[in-house]
Amino acid sequence: MFQLRKNKLNVSANYSYYEGTDINPTFIVRDHTDYSETPVMPVILNQVAHRTYNYGSHYARTRVDYDLSSRLSVGAYVSKNWTDRVRKERMNSVFTSVKAEPDSTLMTWNKNKLSQTNLQGGADYSYKVTSKLQWTGSVDFQSYRASDKQDQNSLYNDYWQGNYEQADTLRGKLKDNIDIVSTQSDVEFVLTKSFKLTGGVKASFVNIDNETTYSDKYNGAWTPKLNMNKDFQYEENIYAAYVQLQKKIAERANMEVGLRFEETHVKGQLHEYSSNRDSSFQKRYRNLFPYVSVDYNLSKTIKLNAPTAVGLCVPTIRT
Repeated sequence: MFQLRKNKLNVSANYSYYEGTDINPTFIVRDHTDYSETPVMPVILNQVAHRTYNYGSHYARTRVDYDLSSRLSVGAYVSKNWTDRVRKERMNSVFTSVKAEPDSTLMTWNKNKLSQTNLQGGADYSYKVTSKLQWTGSVDFQSYRASDKQDQNSLYNDYWQGNYEQADTLRGKLKDNIDIVSTQSDVEFVLTKSFKLTGGVKASFVNIDNETTYSDKYNGAWTPKLNMNKDFQYEENIYAAYVQLQKKIAERANMEVGLRFEETHVKGQLHEYSSNRDSSFQKRYRNLFPYVSVDYNLSKTIKLNAPTAVGLCVPTIRT
């Protein structure tokens, strides 16, 4: 961790890393005999599995704050976390009955590789206009990316059906993308010693894109598995404004009265590759949230709070 303070400048940074491997060997014996049949035919399942999990993760963050004047200060930060996980699994399953030799066997070996990155950042400011009026604001963003690659393989042998053998393979890739941007601006005005008025506006924008694709091997060539492949896209925009009045009504009691307005735009689309069909929706609505809150300080560490809020929704467009 690094930290620097010099005059009006403050800089901090930190970095962390960890890695490891988890090993999980497993041995299972299961009795699948149907004792209601005559004669009783014993059926025993023996399974031996070996799983390993390799993982590593990095995290880094830095922030800079600077006082431009006695009234105005600004700051900015950025952080990133990226992780890789690899899961390997191998399992042998053997069914035995009257004879010691196996009736059938199933061998599976799977590999799963997951990569994730999460990038966040933003900037903020605080401006003291007068001794009773303060203006603050911020802009923040988040960008999340994930890629999950899967390989699944199995080999089945049935010795009762003339050494019948069947191989099965499946390869998949899952993609998750999430982007979020939000901005807000607030004003706080001290009217008197017992009255304080606050208000502000905020906007947030969310974009999500999830895609799932699978393919299996047919006649030596990889073929898309359309019944498992999908793509989902989603957008959400929220615009909000609020006003709040705080009053000290007694030595230990305070009351808050406020009103918040929100307008939300939502749009989504799901594409199914098997039917080549799109399922889309779009919705817009407005919400109004009046609220009242009263709190009472019983002591320095105990506070009672009684909030009351009402939500009013007015849909405007829905398709």
